[in-house]
Amino acid sequence: MRVAVAYGQGDGRWAGERLGDWSAAAESTIGRCGCYVCCLAMVATAFGHGVTPVEMSGELRERGMTAFGSQSGSCRNNAWGA
Repeated sequence: MRVAVAYGQGDGRWAGERLGDWSAAAESTIGRCGCYVCCLAMVATAFGHGVTPVEMSGELRERGMTAFGSQSGSCRNNAWGA
């Protein structure tokens, strides 16, 4: 039986890492806006693909996916888009 891993977006190992497109606003970090990246990394890890939130963000970026927030800088409206 696999043990679930729990990745928190505020973890100091990746909280300050920027999400998606490197030209995105500085506020778009895993610590501020990375709940979905952490969730995706946990699911991938549960299925045997050990990946951290930083690695997941990089994998998505390499596939043309970028994170972007609302114009107000809020992460509430973040979405993944090509």
